[in-house]
Amino acid sequence: MIRGGCRSEALDARIEAVGVYREMAARDPGLYEATYREKLGALRREYERRGMRYEAVTHGLGDPALDEEGDRGETAPFVRDE
Repeated sequence: MIRGGCRSEALDARIEAVGVYREMAARDPGLYEATYREKLGALRREYERRGMRYEAVTHGLGDPALDEEGDRGETAPFVRDE
C-alpha cells in the first residue's frame, strides 16, 4: 500500500525531473527535446489521473527555457499516448 506522502513525493520527483529535462532541452534541443516532451506528457497524464485537470493543462505552457522567439511555449503541443 502506498501512503499519501509517498505519492506526493513521487509527483514532486516527476515534476523535478521534467524541470531537469526542460533545462537540458533548452541547451541541446536536438538531443533532449523529444525526451522532455515525453516526460512532460507523462506528467500531464499523471495530473489527469489524480484529477488535477488545471495542472495537466497548464504545466509547461509559456516555458521560458524553450521559448526562443516569445511564442513557442504558448503553443506547446500535448504529447499523446500512442
